[in-house]
Amino acid sequence: MRKIIIGVMGRGENATANDLQNTYILGQIIAKQGWILLTGGRNVWVMDAVSKGAKSADGLTIGILPGENQNGMSLGWILLFSLTWVIL
Repeated sequence: MRKIIIGVMGRGENATANDLQNTYILGQIIAKQGWILLTGGRNVWVMDAVSKGAKSADGLTIGILPGENQNGMSLGWILLFSLTWVIL
């Protein structure tokens, strides 16, 4: 059975507390629908908030990091890929 994958991108350094709260809730909604969350894999701003929201609702999350360095990786990720490992 195919699963829907929802990619979430958004504000970084300029994210407001309201942005973070909304993306946390969005992550919960994505997970409760049974969809998979896809975003960058970092533990900052919108990426982190949406992944934590999805994980709080037992969702499946995928993080795509720009390289092999996993420092600063969000704790909400189950599957983690590096662009240096994936060739499309």
